[in-house]
Amino acid sequence: YSQYEFVFYGMVSFVYSCVLILGISFVKIYTRGVSDVNYVDFSILLLFTLVGVLSNWKLPQSTIIISAGHFKETRARAIIEACLTISVSVPLVLYFGLKGVLIGSAIGLIFRSIDLFYAERITGFKFKYTLKRISRMICTILIAVIPLKLILSIETESLLIWLLYAILVSLWAGLV
Repeated sequence: YSQYEFVFYGMVSFVYSCVLILGISFVKIYTRGVSDVNYVDFSILLLFTLVGVLSNWKLPQSTIIISAGHFKETRARAIIEACLTISVSVPLVLYFGLKGVLIGSAIGLIFRSIDLFYAERITGFKFKYTLKRISRMICTILIAVIPLKLILSIETESLLIWLLYAILVSLWAGLV
């Protein structure tokens, strides 16, 4: 389990680092010529990334809980997560649109992180080690993203040039 968690969090760090670095430039290429809505919004990309990281940081534990047949023990928390997500998202969507839904989802996912503690009963793997790995994952994403966002501005109209940037960014994120 320890090795699985280590590798999984490493993959999450890699993927979401690339998303944060390359996301806006891809959206600009993909939505070129579309003028109905401004799709180029870094705050939305940031919120989608936050929801993705929150969804994935509990995935190793959720996999173990389900594999061990402990779904009934966590069902109530899953229902509370869904209710919390809906009850926060519905009012926020009226004021913030898609951002409100993403904020509501993030709040529900943060609540559901309680399962990180429950998985310790099944695996015997201490939660403090998981917490260190989650902290390392977040730091790794920040270390990969911040320097490249400060140094590199990916402005291209060509998908081929974007793919070349993506290769370089992937090499950087993999190195980090």
